[in-house]
Amino acid sequence: MSTPIDLGDVLRQLAHRYHHYKQENKQKGPVSSRNRRHTRVMRELEQAFDKAVERWIPDQKDRDAWRDHFHHFGPAPEGMLLSPPPLFRGRDQGGRTVEVAPDPGGGYTLEVEGKPVRRVSASVRFGDRVIRALHVEGARFAEVFDAPDEAKDALTAYTAAPGRGTPWEYLSDLYSDGIVDQNFGLTSRGRRLVAARRHTDETGVDLSIG
Repeated sequence: MSTPIDLGDVLRQLAHRYHHYKQENKQKGPVSSRNRRHTRVMRELEQAFDKAVERWIPDQKDRDAWRDHFHHFGPAPEGMLLSPPPLFRGRDQGGRTVEVAPDPGGGYTLEVEGKPVRRVSASVRFGDRVIRALHVEGARFAEVFDAPDEAKDALTAYTAAPGRGTPWEYLSDLYSDGIVDQNFGLTSRGRRLVAARRHTDETGVDLSIG
């Protein structure tokens, strides 16, 4: 069973990482190479935090409170629940969209053109292999990834060379598209994206719902 994600947990984790690197910098002094790396990571975390707040927090007062928590150790406001990201997004030749997301009651919710259609059992497995097409009631939907190209490029580069640093600034874009989790870990959908980008000759699999 999949449950909603507490946005407050996501933002607090970003703030905790930022505070950790900030404290490390104070201990290492302003001239160490580790300090410079930490400064780069802090900048990425700050960008990720600001983008997440702008995308997910509608009230300006709450945004200011979260930024105070991030920069000045102020108390963290209450979070809000985010719907689980999609397990699959696809588009047919006519431009119609389909989305499959975890249902809190178990199984999946099937949406066509942004409207919930029905619940689906969890018998269909969305694994790590490239999905060539999802067949839904006679229609064929190719998997698509709507995150910005620069976010997907940064993720692909990061998975090829993790030592270059986590591109935290793209967290909200990649998370919303179901590509990474709140800790920047690749989801099955994310692993399919990376596999498709690395192996253009991958034949993939076909799945069917209904």
